[in-house]
Amino acid sequence: MYRDAEKQFKSSLKDQPMIKTVLQLAKVYIRIDQPAAAMATYVKGAELFPGETSMLLGQARIHDALNDMHLGVPLYKEVLKWDASNVEAIACLAANHFYTDQPEIALRFYRRLLMMGVNNTELWNNLGLCCFYASQYDMTLACFERAIKMADDEEAPDVWFNVGQVAIGIGDLGLAYQALKIAVSVDSTHAESFNNLGVLELRKGNVEAGRANFEKASREAEHAFEPAYNHALLAFKTGEFQEAYERVEKALECYPEHADSVELKKQLKKHFTLSLEHHPQEPRHDERAPAEHHPRARAAPRPPSSPQRHLRARRHRYLHREPDGRDRRRRQQHRARPQVVRQHVIDQPFQEHHRERGGGDVLEQRLEPAERAAQEDDEPERDRVERADDAQEEEHGDVLVVGERVPGGGDGKDTLQVSP
Repeated sequence: MYRDAEKQFKSSLKDQPMIKTVLQLAKVYIRIDQPAAAMATYVKGAELFPGETSMLLGQARIHDALNDMHLGVPLYKEVLKWDASNVEAIACLAANHFYTDQPEIALRFYRRLLMMGVNNTELWNNLGLCCFYASQYDMTLACFERAIKMADDEEAPDVWFNVGQVAIGIGDLGLAYQALKIAVSVDSTHAESFNNLGVLELRKGNVEAGRANFEKASREAEHAFEPAYNHALLAFKTGEFQEAYERVEKALECYPEHADSVELKKQLKKHFTLSLEHHPQEPRHDERAPAEHHPRARAAPRPPSSPQRHLRARRHRYLHREPDGRDRRRRQQHRARPQVVRQHVIDQPFQEHHRERGGGDVLEQRLEPAERAAQEDDEPERDRVERADDAQEEEHGDVLVVGERVPGGGDGKDTLQVSP
């Protein structure tokens, strides 16, 4: 039907060009989602009827719908040159200044509309927001009160949502919670209110309630990225990494340039990579190579589950049974190690006492390796092992049990020591 209407409007324009016909033809192109054709129609109409504000407003609306406000603002200003009391142009310029962080200039445009006699819910709501962001807090709640009194069931949820935003901004979370609850009671599909309620529930510690609100907001507003990102962040903090990854993917589909979602996705990928490195997947039975192709291949031993088990296994490896039934550790390294001559000087008071009795300096002299070996040739093997163990215990003192953690040396690290 739209194509038939297009043919009829074009035929009418050939017979007699009129402003209404041009506007209707442009509406047909907008309905069939052809903004470029609609823009060309408005441009031709502006050439045929110079100074017609409806043609300029049509072009500005299309730029606004395509999120090209930098192209739409000059057209709104051009409209005001021809018609200084055009309400749509003034309101759109005020909204543009508000969203570009210029609430004071936006407040001047809205006050101009008030002086022109405009009095509705949208105007008072926007005045309240401009007063709040312009730090005129005494006028903020008064404007919202006027907006609530004039609001109907379709406009009330947005007004209460804005009241909740203002309450969050001033730190009154109780008022914010009540305002958002009223908003969702009036409109059970208001996704923005559910999202903010989820944030407030998390601040109270109600994790399940916050998750439910985020899920509700995501279902009602699939185009919004905030509920998906908030749900992903909550799942990440609670350890549900797979769900967090799915939610952050959905958030990036809605808004690919969201920096927080991109960073969260990087952290999740890093976590998954580390998990695969620490817990590699073993090949399935049907994927393993047959044994006849590798006759000498053996499976690698599984790593121990804990350091204590590993150290205990090493300890048992060096135990052996003596004929008399005592368990001792073989210390071949101590017998093969060359003996070092050490002289330990006795403390000064003992030396002075010894000199008074007619003696000299007392030194503890250890034998040279050759002399020690000559004396040990006649000793049995068991006595030499016992004396080596006793010397080791005297030199190192008591040892710790397996797995006990004690402070380390000067490097600030802890070490595990094994008892013999």
